[in-house]
Amino acid sequence: MQREAVLQTLSAYKQEFSAKYGVTRLGIFGSVARGEAGGVSDVDIVVEMPNGTFETVTLRAEILRCDSPVTLESPECVAGKSVVVIEDGPTLTHGSMSFGAGVVGARAAGVADIVDPVPYAVSSIAATFAKYPNAAGVLPAMGYGESQIHDLEATIVTMPVQAIVSGTPIDISRVLTVDKPLVRARYELREQQPGRLEAALRAVVGA
Repeated sequence: MQREAVLQTLSAYKQEFSAKYGVTRLGIFGSVARGEAGGVSDVDIVVEMPNGTFETVTLRAEILRCDSPVTLESPECVAGKSVVVIEDGPTLTHGSMSFGAGVVGARAAGVADIVDPVPYAVSSIAATFAKYPNAAGVLPAMGYGESQIHDLEATIVTMPVQAIVSGTPIDISRVLTVDKPLVRARYELREQQPGRLEAALRAVVGA
């Protein structure tokens, strides 16, 4: 399913879902948001709701409540420092998010400041901010080709930061050359009621 079609569908139901269930925002992430979906790809949807209203939604699917805790590999490297945060670009832009795991991890680690890259953005990065102003405040990694990585490096080198936090799906340090410490944010699935996910899957597959 194409990204634009998914966003149009979500937009069409946004008002109804807001009135019925209290939904405040709908967005997408993953392969569809990045424009990399294949014929068998699923659609990953993020739903933002006020606290305490999710249980009131009546859905056909069983609801399994989980957390997605974010951790930094070396939080001591960024604590008390000014940083720039790199996030997965298409998730910010086409997914309509304003931040991701990188910002969450940076704040939890106690960074002194998250520096806005907009005044320092070059070429494709500047064009991204112009088209998607909601991405301002973090540095979007729009891809990992040579020119895209070059624009990231050229933007970072002029920024008054002491370290870099990356919330990208890949280990961007493998392709990005910078002269500042780079710390990766990671996240995982943690069930609020351990064992329910396995039980639900077994019920579906009959194991």
